[in-house]
Amino acid sequence: MTDFVFYGFLYSGFLICLILSIFLVKKLFSQRLTIRFHYYIWLALPVSAIALFFPDSGTYGQAHIAQTASSAGSASGSPLWGSAAGTLQDFAVNSRSGFGETLCIVLSAIWLAGILIMLTRLGIALRHTAGLCRRAASLKAEQQTFAVCESAADLLNLRQPYPVAISAEIQSPATVRVLRPQVLLPVSCVHGQEKDLRYILLHEFTHCKYRDPLFNLLMQLFLCLNWMNPAVWYVVRQMEADREACCDHLVLEALCGRERIEYGHVLLSWAGRDKAVAAVGMGSGRTMLHRRILRIASYKPDSSLRQKGSALLLLAAMLLTFVLAPSVHGLSGSRFQPSEDLNISYENLESYFDGQEGSFVLYSQNQDHYTIYNKSASTARVSPNSTYKIYSALAALEAGVIESSNSSRQWDGTKYAFPQWNRRQTLRSAMQNSVNWYFQGLDQQMGQDALQDFYHKIGYGNENLNGGISSYWMESSLKISPLEQTMLLTDFYENQWHLKESSVSAVKDALLISQNKGVRLSGKTGTGMKDGREMSGWFIGYVESSQGLFVFALNLQGESGASGSRAAQIALRILEDRQIL
Repeated sequence: MTDFVFYGFLYSGFLICLILSIFLVKKLFSQRLTIRFHYYIWLALPVSAIALFFPDSGTYGQAHIAQTASSAGSASGSPLWGSAAGTLQDFAVNSRSGFGETLCIVLSAIWLAGILIMLTRLGIALRHTAGLCRRAASLKAEQQTFAVCESAADLLNLRQPYPVAISAEIQSPATVRVLRPQVLLPVSCVHGQEKDLRYILLHEFTHCKYRDPLFNLLMQLFLCLNWMNPAVWYVVRQMEADREACCDHLVLEALCGRERIEYGHVLLSWAGRDKAVAAVGMGSGRTMLHRRILRIASYKPDSSLRQKGSALLLLAAMLLTFVLAPSVHGLSGSRFQPSEDLNISYENLESYFDGQEGSFVLYSQNQDHYTIYNKSASTARVSPNSTYKIYSALAALEAGVIESSNSSRQWDGTKYAFPQWNRRQTLRSAMQNSVNWYFQGLDQQMGQDALQDFYHKIGYGNENLNGGISSYWMESSLKISPLEQTMLLTDFYENQWHLKESSVSAVKDALLISQNKGVRLSGKTGTGMKDGREMSGWFIGYVESSQGLFVFALNLQGESGASGSRAAQIALRILEDRQIL
C-alpha cells in the first residue's frame, strides 16, 4: 500500500511537470503553432495515463515456455531431504501496520471514494444526455431546415449531415454521443434565421467531424482518476477553451469575408448558456468568449509550414510523454529490470504451489541458465524478511563487528517467544534459528550509513533502508525480487565482490542445512507476518553436487499461509523432482 501511494505522488508530480511544460511550450511558441496544436497537445495527459500500465519496455526474451515433465511429487518428498525441511527453523515476528501505512490506507480510501463519486457524476451526465437524445425530435421532418444541414455538411466536405435533433430541454446547441455523434438544437435555433442556423451547424458539425465528444470523454475520465490534483481541474477547463477556439478556427477556414464576422455575432448570441458535462457545444463563459471573439477578429489562415511543424512537434510530444511517464511496471522500487542478455527459459510449475501465488527461480552455474516459474512475480520486489540476514552477517564480518573465529554474542536477558532465542548465539546458531536480536545488534553496531554503502556495493534490491535500522527488512522499505535473490546469492557464492574469503566461508558454514552422499544443501527461510497473518514466504539457497552448483529462490505471496517453511517444502519438492537433490 505504501508503494501504491508513493507511486501516486510520483505520478502527480510527473503530471504537474508535464502540464507546466505544455503551458511553457504554448506560451513561448504561441504565434508559431497552429490552434489545433494548442488543443490536441492536451492529449498528452491521457497518453501519460495509458503509459502507466504499458508492459515493461526493457523486456527480456522469453526463450520458451514448457510444461514441466515431472509430476508434483508427494507432499512430503523423499525421506532424505524431507527431513532437511523439518530442520529449518522458521521463526517470524509479527509486524503491525504503523501510522505511515495506516495513513496510506486512509489516503487510498479517500482517493478511491473520490473516483467513485466522479464516475457516478459522469455516468449520471451520460445517462441524462442519452435521455435527451431519446426524447429529441428529428430535424428531417423540417424540410427547409434539413436543407440548411446539407448546405453546412457540403461546406465541410462531409458525405452527409450528422444526425440533428430538436430538444426543448436544452438552452444551447450541443454535440453529444461518442461513437455516433449527434447534434442537439434548442427550439429557438429552428425558429431563428437560416443563416444563423447554418453557422451553428457548421460549428457543431466540426465538433462531430473531429470527434471532440470522444476527446471530451477521455479528459473527463482522466479527471475522475486524478481528481485530487488541482492542476488537472484547471487543465480540463483550459482544454475546453482550446477546443472551442480550435473549432472556431476550423469553421473560419470554411468561411470567407463577411461570413466570419456574422459567425462571431452568432457566437455572441449564444454566450453563457449551459451544457451538460458529457456534451460539447457553442456555449461558453464570458472570459472564454472574449478570447474567442478576439481570435475570430484576428483570424489568419495557417501556412503549410506551420501546419507541418505543429504536427511534427505534436507527434514528438506524444512519444516523449509515453516514454517518460513513470510506468507502474517499470517503477524501480517495485520491479527489477533484468538484462536482456540473461539466458532464461520459463516452465509451468503451478501444480507445486497448490493455488498459492508464488515464483520460483533456478540458476544452473554450469549452463549459465535461469529457469523461471511466473515471469511477472520473479521480478516483483517484496520484503526479504529473514533472508536479508545472509548479507547482514556478511557486512558485519567485513566491518570487523564479528569475526569468523569469534562470532558469539551474549543474550541480554530479554524474554522472547522462541526458546531458541533466549540464549547466547553464534553466527551459525543465529542463522539456523533466525534470531532477530543477533542480526539487529550487528546492524546497529554497523550503523545505517555503513550498511547503506554495503548494500549499494552488492546491489541489494532497491537498497532502501528508510524503514529504520531495526526493521527495514521486515515487511518494510527494503525490497528484492526472486530473480535478484538468485543472482545475488550466486555472486555471494562466487565472491564476485572480492570480500575476505574468511567472511564468505563463515556465512556459507552458517547457511549449511544438510549434506548427503556428496550433495550439500544450504539456504535461508524468511517469513513476512503482518497483523498475525503470514503474507510472504521465502526460501533461498543453493545445492552443491557433482552436477555443479544450483542456486534457487522461491517466494510465496498471500493473505495467509505464505510462510518460509511452506516455501521450503515446495522448493525441496521441485529440486528433488528435477534430481538436483
